Amino acid sequence: MVTVLPPKNHLRKERTKLRLCAGFVIVIIVCAFLLSTNYNLTTSIRNNSTVLFHNDQTSVALVAEKGRDTAVHAPKPDTTTESNALLAPSLDLRLAMQEEIFKMTLYECTGKMSPREASKPCLRHIPDNNQGKQRIVVLSTMDNIAREFASNLNLILSKEYPNSDQIEITHSNHVPPYGYGKNHGWTKIVRLVHLPLMIEVGEAAIEWSKYQQNQEKIIVTNNGKSSIRHTGNIESPMYQSGDKNEIRKILSEITQQVIRWHCRLSHVSAHTALFTFYLPLDIHSDRLKYFLQFIMSEAPEEKVSVEENVMNDFISKIELQVIPQLEKIKQHLIQELGTDDIQNFVDILANELKTTKNLTKWPCLSFWNVGTSQRRENMSDVSKSIAKAYSPNCRGSFVKCSVARDTCEEKGDPIC
Repeated sequence: MVTVLPPKNHLRKERTKLRLCAGFVIVIIVCAFLLSTNYNLTTSIRNNSTVLFHNDQTSVALVAEKGRDTAVHAPKPDTTTESNALLAPSLDLRLAMQEEIFKMTLYECTGKMSPREASKPCLRHIPDNNQGKQRIVVLSTMDNIAREFASNLNLILSKEYPNSDQIEITHSNHVPPYGYGKNHGWTKIVRLVHLPLMIEVGEAAIEWSKYQQNQEKIIVTNNGKSSIRHTGNIESPMYQSGDKNEIRKILSEITQQVIRWHCRLSHVSAHTALFTFYLPLDIHSDRLKYFLQFIMSEAPEEKVSVEENVMNDFISKIELQVIPQLEKIKQHLIQELGTDDIQNFVDILANELKTTKNLTKWPCLSFWNVGTSQRRENMSDVSKSIAKAYSPNCRGSFVKCSVARDTCEEKGDPIC
């Protein structure tokens, strides 16, 4: 009797099929085990810190992960677990995973070369006709937070840094226009982030709805410039309306706008020196020292000594004037957000990440093309104010908009 063996290639294919099937079965078993035991996501996603939100309808654990730090010198922000809450294997798990993916898109460029594009340097362009001064901007999705942070940073530098007269620090909500340093006119950029993203969206919604309500109340400052100052009252006219459908519509539009704002900043970090500062995580971490060195240094390789008293002074000012604003708004949001709001947020975030390949697709989506209808005329007044505030300021000092998307954004044209 002669035994006929199958060809070797056929045997290899069969073995490969068996391995794939076995691997698939193992994955299914592991997933079933994790779901059945309400696996603690705080230990599965690299020791994330969780923030537990409670209201009458739901308890939601939002993961506030360290964020992806792509800096050459700055370590990741050190987070601590605020809650050992277990995530349910449905909405809560999906929310945590989407937040995690988003945080991985928060790039920065603090070293000599860009971590994203190794052949390109982290540019520190000093504009002509600026007397050799570095122009540093603090950017945030919230105007008050950016203003207070920049103001306190200025105070510290003027008091403690001998070359502070060679640094010009300002704040803005406008994203830099596309292009390199000569287009946006900034030497360095500081991006403020308040995690989780869902809370930053809510904070932006409250601040800008108050802005919309108070835009007639103009205060003229001592230098003759006009500005709008919000009161300490955190009650937003958006929530005062009581119309849950309208509130959800506004939050949906603002969620898209905040995500796209961060998309623009991460794109700029491919070439421009940019530090992503996590509030409040970086206040009490080693990253604070790296941040101050980033601000003070004139060149990436320059070693700048930061005294302990300088860091302590900065910490006390931020804790006194910035963090309380964020905490008040966060506690207010905890009482307002329900299960439907959270589900809506997760759906929007997942869709934004999917359609933009995790915010890597160029250019970032428009601030004006938001909502279910994606038509400017159907946007809420609050979202229109935000779109105007977030769009590039092509008429600003040292600014040049050479990309069509930027000029369209400034004009409010979502179809460029």
